Amino acid sequence: MNTLKEEYKSFMKSYGFDEIEQSDKWASVSLGTPLKISFPNLSARKKAVIFHDINHIITGYKAQTFVGEIQAAYFEIFSGCGKYWFAWFINSLALPFGLLVPKKSLQAIKLARKVNTNAYYVDINSLWDLEISEIRKKWNINH
Repeated sequence: MNTLKEEYKSFMKSYGFDEIEQSDKWASVSLGTPLKISFPNLSARKKAVIFHDINHIITGYKAQTFVGEIQAAYFEIFSGCGKYWFAWFINSLALPFGLLVPKKSLQAIKLARKVNTNAYYVDINSLWDLEISEIRKKWNINH
């Protein structure tokens, strides 16, 4: 099993994300379709995106796919996004689309209700050298 640091590097590379994206004026998500949704890359988004990405890694919800982003949104709304208003906002926009994949949405809600925490509530610097399985155990994620 890999550490979060290793998985995060792999995640960023596999989805074509990099630090340049942080300085871009616009951010976008493809949701696994030809349709790309673009929105302003606000400083609030830049602060929250690392937590969102870590939640994808720890939960195993695929990024840049319709179902995976819906699951991540439901997981984050129902387990909380802390002080990150942009995460609350952007995730809430995904909630109606969860009706298109009700089983997956309900699974994400169930997971969110039983976890001890998520990336928005922890010092992520304390996680980088931990194995993914260890973080999942600490957070009570066992799927």
